[in-house]
Amino acid sequence: MYNQLTEHERYTLGTMNRAGFSAREIGRALDRSHTTIRRELSRNACHATDRAYRPSKAQERTNGRRRRSRQGKHHAPEIYE
Repeated sequence: MYNQLTEHERYTLGTMNRAGFSAREIGRALDRSHTTIRRELSRNACHATDRAYRPSKAQERTNGRRRRSRQGKHHAPEIYE
């Protein structure tokens, strides 16, 4: 099952990224796939400025995507029971 990164994990990722750790090292520390780390860094980099990863901005973007995502269910509630 897919679980999004938490705000705490994003701040840890940002700190480790600034310190020069690789995606694999960050992934091991957070118990996440290195692919998840790379995707997070590329998806939420500040493209307009210096392409730096800012955890607070990444959290804002994530919250916005979650808010805009489809809210409806594909199936009737009985199917999920």
